Amino acid sequence: LDILQQKVELQTPYGRVEVVALRPSDEKLSAVLVNVGCYYTLADTLERVEGPRYVAQGYAYVLWRATGPLEEVADQVFQRWRDDASVVLDWLGEQPWCDGRVGCHGYSLLGNTSYATLAASHATDAPASRPLVKCVVPAISFSRIQPTVFVRGQSLAAELALRFLWLA
Repeated sequence: LDILQQKVELQTPYGRVEVVALRPSDEKLSAVLVNVGCYYTLADTLERVEGPRYVAQGYAYVLWRATGPLEEVADQVFQRWRDDASVVLDWLGEQPWCDGRVGCHGYSLLGNTSYATLAASHATDAPASRPLVKCVVPAISFSRIQPTVFVRGQSLAAELALRFLWLA
């Protein structure tokens, strides 16, 4: 299987994101977007393993990660999701090979980036060329962080909070 690869860096309000797009051809395709946040090792694995699987099924696979010092990226991970997604979606809308249909997925914390990408794609101030997210598959995820890391809204679930810190 021949895979076309395109790499770009895009400026966002919080810094830069590195985007890798894998696709089988230059024809119009639906895209699967995956934001790996600050998990740089995961990005390499997904590009090598998961990306080719989607390409073999006839999709464009678009992976992006925040760039910069790991501590800075991890500290801003929640703030930047929607703004980063807006920039990546706008770039995707300019690509001649994108048919405007987008799906997103992610596991655990990264599943939440799918929600942010969905929100960015349907923002009222979004340009008409911005592709719409049609499918979201967050796995083992949560929709609100406060009740997830605080027990009954009061005390900090220290073990879970430490796990998030360790992952970053």
